[in-house]
Amino acid sequence: MDSIINIANDYSMAKSKIRFRVVNKNYRNLKRVPFKKVCDFYIIFYVVVDGSGSQQISMTINDDIANRWGVNADELYEVALQNSPVLDPIRIKSVVDVLDEFGIDDLWKHRSDFFYIVSTKSMVNGFSALFYPGTLRALKEKFGDYKILPSSVHEALIIPEEMDVSKDLAELFNMVSLINMAEVDPPDRVSDNVYWYEPEKGLVAYK
Repeated sequence: MDSIINIANDYSMAKSKIRFRVVNKNYRNLKRVPFKKVCDFYIIFYVVVDGSGSQQISMTINDDIANRWGVNADELYEVALQNSPVLDPIRIKSVVDVLDEFGIDDLWKHRSDFFYIVSTKSMVNGFSALFYPGTLRALKEKFGDYKILPSSVHEALIIPEEMDVSKDLAELFNMVSLINMAEVDPPDRVSDNVYWYEPEKGLVAYK
C-alpha cells in the first residue's frame, strides 16, 4: 500500500489512481476542494489508497494537494475520466435482474414499466458512472428518451420514456424526495431533482 503522505506529495504516483465522485451542494468541504459543477451537484476527486468497495480507504484531493501537484479541476477531471471506468467499471442492470440477484420474487417482475440501475462494479460512488465517456449517449441509443432519478451518490435510476407510465413529473419529484428523507443519509444524497439527457447540452435538470 502506498502511503497517503507519499501519494499526496507525488503526482506521478497518484495520477493513475485518481477517480471522481459526486457530492451534493451541502458537502461540508466544498470550499476546500477542486470541483466541477453539474446541474445542482458537484464532481470532486479522490484516490483509493487501499482496499476496495465499501472497505476502501481513500484520500479526497483538496486544494492544497492539487496546488502541490500543479493541477486544476479541469485537468483532474480529464485524468479521472480515463481512470474511473478502468478502476471501477460501470454496471447497468434492470431492477428485475437485481431482484433476481438477491433472490427476491417481487411484483416488479410482472410489470412492463420497470427501470434500470446504473452504478459501478463496486456499487460505491456509482452515480458518477453516468459521466464515464459515452455513457449518457449510449443510454439514449439503447432506451431513447429517458429520465434519471438520483437514488443516491452510489446509484442512479434510469426510467426509459416508453416505460414511464405515469408521465407525471410531480410524482417523480415526490418519489425522489421521499426516498431521500426515509432511506438515504444526508451525505449520500445527490439532490431531490429529476434529470434527463440532451445530446447538445449533456445532463439537464428539470428544476
